[in-house]
Amino acid sequence: MKSEMAMSIRSMTEADLPVCLSFTQQVKWPHRSIDWQLHFELGHGSVIEANLDSDNAQSAPQIVGCILWWDYPALNNATGKASTTSDLGCATVGLVVVPDAMQGRGLGRTLMNTVMEQTGERNLQLVATVAGKRLYEQCGFTTRSTIYQVQGELTTQPDVSDEFEITDIDASSLSTVLELDNQAFQANRSALLQALVARGKCVIASQNGQPQGYAFIRESGRGETIGPVVASDADVAKALAAALLQQANGFVRFDLTEHASDLKSWLTDLGLQQVDEVSLMVKGEWLAEQAADYQVYSLASQAFG
Repeated sequence: MKSEMAMSIRSMTEADLPVCLSFTQQVKWPHRSIDWQLHFELGHGSVIEANLDSDNAQSAPQIVGCILWWDYPALNNATGKASTTSDLGCATVGLVVVPDAMQGRGLGRTLMNTVMEQTGERNLQLVATVAGKRLYEQCGFTTRSTIYQVQGELTTQPDVSDEFEITDIDASSLSTVLELDNQAFQANRSALLQALVARGKCVIASQNGQPQGYAFIRESGRGETIGPVVASDADVAKALAAALLQQANGFVRFDLTEHASDLKSWLTDLGLQQVDEVSLMVKGEWLAEQAADYQVYSLASQAFG
């Protein structure tokens, strides 16, 4: 039986990030300091502290678990009062880590209970590893889709289609990107996208003067991440990915949705490999399921959605 420890939960601070980074390194997630900084700056984090020295009640508590969530407000809730679950907006949950030595003490459930209390009635979304799936099911989440982690270095350079005009975004086209994302994600992710603009590059695809989709690339993990990718169809998604892959420098990663089956096959033909398959889980309503004209083909990250 594991010994009882005095534990408390508090808000995450920037000073906690090195410890949180060490947790993700222990479970062999590829996050770097820059990734943790970005997720922390945009999110709401909590950590559990415990006194690990049972013989010394005065010893400094140590962090034994962490979690973050990101708030994406509703698009049409001008009154401030929710009339439907869509009016509640949504939040994504991620970077839920408890070190191996502290497993089996209910810390994961404590972290999830904290987030569920903080997020209130919002619709919740997360990407679950096999190890975490049972916990999330116990918290009321259900599996709604699958995410495919595809990554590596290209062995073949992609051809860029001339069917679409691919341009870098500027101040005037950022609003178009935000609107496309609103339609695909069905919640307001403007704070996330504006932060990604500052840290990476975004291109937009147009046809006959009409926007068809956008995609981001940024330094992240083992190299670069391409996502989010939002497009009106698979051909647009491929054109956007091709334009960014031609600029990629070595290792690149996608977290593809089920809409991206054609894109996944195309990427593996270029030399990338599918290395993982994880569950997208939802508590409440899955807002992106309501999208019609534009779909999310690749996530910003498994945590961000």
